[in-house]
Amino acid sequence: MKCLLLAAGLVLSASAFAQTSPPADLRAFEQRLESLERRLAAHEPNLDAMRATTVRIASPLPDGTFFTLGSGVLLANGVVMTNRHVFFTNDNRPHLKVFLVFADGTALEVPDPSKAIASDKADLAFVVVPQAAARKGATLASAEAAWGTRVWVVGHPNGETFYLSTGVVSKAATDKPINLRWPCQPEADPEKPGQTKEVCGELRLSERMLMVDAAINPGNSGGPVFNARGEVIGIVAARTENREGMGFAHSAVVVRTFLAEHGLVLP
Repeated sequence: MKCLLLAAGLVLSASAFAQTSPPADLRAFEQRLESLERRLAAHEPNLDAMRATTVRIASPLPDGTFFTLGSGVLLANGVVMTNRHVFFTNDNRPHLKVFLVFADGTALEVPDPSKAIASDKADLAFVVVPQAAARKGATLASAEAAWGTRVWVVGHPNGETFYLSTGVVSKAATDKPINLRWPCQPEADPEKPGQTKEVCGELRLSERMLMVDAAINPGNSGGPVFNARGEVIGIVAARTENREGMGFAHSAVVVRTFLAEHGLVLP
């Protein structure tokens, strides 16, 4: 009998629940939820755009493939920004043949690599590539990135292509000097045809640098550091040896100043 009464009670309770009308403000709640979803979607980074504006800076090999020199980013009007040590050899000579390889497979040859302009204050260089002007470039941020800003780094480390890593700005831009050194490597000696010489690289950075904890490895050099809006907030410069999560990038403000010094004012 108790079981029958219990079952009957459950049936009655379910029936009563089914007949209860939804709250009057349910639709308003659903609208607020939809608005929140749209706002969250608006703050999701456009990874496709980041990938499309990141370039692989490479030299051609005899077999038709490319050797990665480093990374770069396409800005407005065909301006490609990278590091000085990517576009130039250790003794400050431009590479003879340089290509920009995009994520869609397009490879554009830089018409005259010797026209690339390098900074004497920072590890930065840029070149204007007319063939790339029709492509949509990334936006260069106009202000310093704050501590804690989420970042996305795209580049070509250790033989990988269009590799993505994420993190945060772990230290805002600082004027603390940083010494960069590259291992000695054999290069053709222009004074002695057919012979090579050991060339070593060293650069003291004193311009404002961001510190990020996103993974940075050889091959990321010159690549972009993006924020959630897809703006370039920095150009990767280096990482510390034997320390994890300590990568450095030239701030967008330094990049803008460098371009402006050469008559380029980007939107």
